[in-house]
Amino acid sequence: MNTNTTNPAAIASNKNSFPSRDINERIRQRDHLIIENALAQGCDYWQMSKAMPKDTFKAWLESQGKTLTEAKKFIRLFETFRDFAIEKIERISLTTLFALTQKRYQQLVSRLWGLPATNENQVAELMAEARKQQQQDSTPTRDVRGLVNLPSGGRAFQFPLLHDDETIARLLQVLQD
Repeated sequence: MNTNTTNPAAIASNKNSFPSRDINERIRQRDHLIIENALAQGCDYWQMSKAMPKDTFKAWLESQGKTLTEAKKFIRLFETFRDFAIEKIERISLTTLFALTQKRYQQLVSRLWGLPATNENQVAELMAEARKQQQQDSTPTRDVRGLVNLPSGGRAFQFPLLHDDETIARLLQVLQD
């Protein structure tokens, strides 16, 4: 049997190649480095943005082959997670960490601060709960008289569903007069 293969599936299936804990440790180390590099990049962009005027920073980014939008994404990542120990967030994908930088997840991020190291599935569940809670908070409340409170703070009248043609015709006649 050829043990010098580079096929990951073959390596994983070969019982003699690596114990599973070694593979898990290598994955953990890789995730750790990815997040550490993203935070370092965000820190660099943050420092450069503070040291330069916006136009100069934008020109510098373009010379580096980056866009302002991409830099802001890494800056938000740095600003959100700079106080976290990498060991707490290393099992969360970088995509999810970028999503957690949104304003709607600020409370969730502060909750994560108090939790021990979490993984991707736990964070996904917490994010789903946060979205569900926000949807419940933003649904307009119905008043008995047909007035609805809007998320913007205003009010609007909402007609109930009408199924009777005669009632619809009378309502239209009243509205036209």
